[in-house]
Amino acid sequence: MNPDIIAFGSALGKKWWALMSCALFTCLGMWIFYADKSNTWAIRATFALAAFCVLIACYLAWRDEHVRVRILEDERSKLLERYFDERPLLGLENHSVEGPKTWREHPVPVTFSVHHLSGRVPTGIRFDPIFSLLGKFSLHFDAVPHAEKHPKGIGYRVEQVGAPRLSAHDLEKIGNMEGELLRQFLDDSPPEPIELSYNLNAHFKDGEEGRTQSFRLTFDRARFRFLPNTAI
Repeated sequence: MNPDIIAFGSALGKKWWALMSCALFTCLGMWIFYADKSNTWAIRATFALAAFCVLIACYLAWRDEHVRVRILEDERSKLLERYFDERPLLGLENHSVEGPKTWREHPVPVTFSVHHLSGRVPTGIRFDPIFSLLGKFSLHFDAVPHAEKHPKGIGYRVEQVGAPRLSAHDLEKIGNMEGELLRQFLDDSPPEPIELSYNLNAHFKDGEEGRTQSFRLTFDRARFRFLPNTAI
């Protein structure tokens, strides 16, 4: 037999047996004696009251189980709330110069940094590459071993899709071109939008469990700068 049926029958039986020995049957007996009811009437009334007690027992058994489930759900909600409160939360910041002339003159027109906002310490942080809106360039961020409470700078590089990656020796000979390459990355986009938006996914470890957090980088063409808000 199904264990659930056995458990329900056991709970129902305990409630019903308690009701069968309650004062209702005493009152019924007194009424039968007082009203001088026949034996047939007394038997029928007793069975009717017993059936009514079965209904009450069903409700009481359901109520006990409902209360138990509600308590378990409350405990589960508290555990989940505590667990999610302790999940790592990253913050991503950028510091950008403003204006096309400043961009041309500045060797590093924008810097990016990551920091630990709350929860457990995230480790093994890595970022998905971002592709320019027309797909000719890709923006790559360096991996970070772990995030700290204070902002930690992230190195980045821009690569042309399909072109061989420059070696460290070649980069040393041609000098710092990140500003110019980043501008080419931004220029590789349709002319219409005033704001260029790029989604950046960060992957990291929360203990042994992998997690992902998304950010949005927004470049304002009118002011020619990245906007500081990176939240999605």
